[in-house]
Amino acid sequence: MRVLAPTVSRRGDRAVLAARFEPSHGDPIDVELGVPRELVGEIDVSATPFLPIATVAAAAGGEDLVVDGAVSPMVLAGARRNVETMARWWGWHVPSITAAEGTPAAATPGRGVGLFFSRGVDSWSSLLTLQAEGPRPTHLLTVRDIELPRDLDTQAEVLAETARIAAGRGLTLVVLSTNARELLDPLDDWTRTNGGVLAGFALLLRPLLAQVYVASTLGPSVPSDWGSHPDLDPNWSSETSELVHHQADLDRTDKIAIVAREQAALDTLLVCWEGGGARNCGRCAKCLRTMTGLHINGALERCPTFDRPLTAEAVRYADRPDHSPFVRELLAHLPPGELRAAWERHLPSGREQRRLVAPPTVGVAGDSMRARVNDALATSTARADPADDGPELVIGWEPGMVPLRPPAGTHRAVRAALAAHPARTVPWVVADLSDQFQRNDPWPSAVAERAERLWGPGLCYLAGIGWGDPTAPVLGPAAVGRLLDAARIRLWWTPAGTLDPLRVVESIEHGCLPLQVMPPGPASLLRPRLPGPLARLVVDIDDMAAVDPASTDELLRDVADVVLAGSAERDLVLAVAGGLVNRG
Repeated sequence: MRVLAPTVSRRGDRAVLAARFEPSHGDPIDVELGVPRELVGEIDVSATPFLPIATVAAAAGGEDLVVDGAVSPMVLAGARRNVETMARWWGWHVPSITAAEGTPAAATPGRGVGLFFSRGVDSWSSLLTLQAEGPRPTHLLTVRDIELPRDLDTQAEVLAETARIAAGRGLTLVVLSTNARELLDPLDDWTRTNGGVLAGFALLLRPLLAQVYVASTLGPSVPSDWGSHPDLDPNWSSETSELVHHQADLDRTDKIAIVAREQAALDTLLVCWEGGGARNCGRCAKCLRTMTGLHINGALERCPTFDRPLTAEAVRYADRPDHSPFVRELLAHLPPGELRAAWERHLPSGREQRRLVAPPTVGVAGDSMRARVNDALATSTARADPADDGPELVIGWEPGMVPLRPPAGTHRAVRAALAAHPARTVPWVVADLSDQFQRNDPWPSAVAERAERLWGPGLCYLAGIGWGDPTAPVLGPAAVGRLLDAARIRLWWTPAGTLDPLRVVESIEHGCLPLQVMPPGPASLLRPRLPGPLARLVVDIDDMAAVDPASTDELLRDVADVVLAGSAERDLVLAVAGGLVNRG
């Protein structure tokens, strides 16, 4: 990968430093780092700000790195240390990094102190602590929509509130912008690549700021190898600027206790990254976890930014279970009662830990379940196929299970496929092996026949025979994928059990609404155990007529929001940290 010398330009109210990244494979991309126009004279216009981003991209993409233009010798040395750490954690390539070393600049006196600020628990805790104990920040840095895209009006509302917070505390707000995720997301999960982007902004602003603080994401009780980490962030410091990883010694509950002492923080707390609004949805796992922490600290009633109240029922039936390490931290503080019992349901039971997946279906439009899980765990010492006497991952969408998701690098392509859904004219497709469990089951073909009677002609692919090899369908995954690309609904039959996670993900990857058809009794038992949108994917065979293939867009969007929230890589790594799989 080559990074060309950067250029600076003015675009409306923004000043933009841009550098062309030319990977060995694939199209070049101009990576941009934007700041308010009035700061154009107070940014580093050398190649140094792009070095952390380029290092992460080269290491994750398996390439060596050549940077045109001079860079800070100290940042270059730190980059070489960091790639060794990243390779040890995640199995990334250790690239050779070629760049000219510039002459270290003299530090300019009177520069300020910056803090990345998102209005979440972590950044609020850091701000309040630093203002009380020092060094006091002079600038708050917020990166516009880097994690959760919002529409323009909502984005403006969020930024206006953040500006009011900064002004009320006598601080300067610096609104930053970048397209770096277009380069990084296809390479690996954002939780691993985000630190390079934050470091790039800290280096961009080094003529303005002598120190930049990054609030820690996870505390000592939640093992993590995150992209922003106390073992990585300090290595991105330069001769004239220091990047500080802050409060890594505090758990989330400790930070909430700090936030709870400041009413202004409670009045403006913004933690939700799933709802897409200017407030907190109150129903995603992160909202419920934060609300529980506020409850533990006696501050929930004073925090008005959640759209729904905290109840044990909401915790019990959250759209997806929270990660075990976070839950265990909450349980260490929660007394016996309904709320504690609801959170305990997010932890897998000993019996469930011994299961790999349910149902054990064969992949027909992509990788098998085992391949998907092992790919996401490739950089861990864990595997999804431990010995028979060892615990195994529980994959699914019920409480206590680890949800299956498309790989992080495919999310953009999946969204494109979902956008094409309304134009499809084929109402339905049944695409499976006809008798993969060799039970002489007549129901898969019965589902196709009923769909044809209700909705007219569709596509039916039921390959294989009961005495054949169920792992070798006639059509390959790409061909089956093209069938899913053409249809609005994908149907399959399941006589009992949970929602098939592999069929759901295969369908979403192709922009096709997944529907699992079941007998009435098992269907009614399963729905209450699933997140709201996913419960609607379970269809009683006697009630198929209630489904309208022409009106599937809204449900598909709701389902996709659940399935694409987070990433398989992050969920599985956290599951490993929580002890759901064997290590070693």
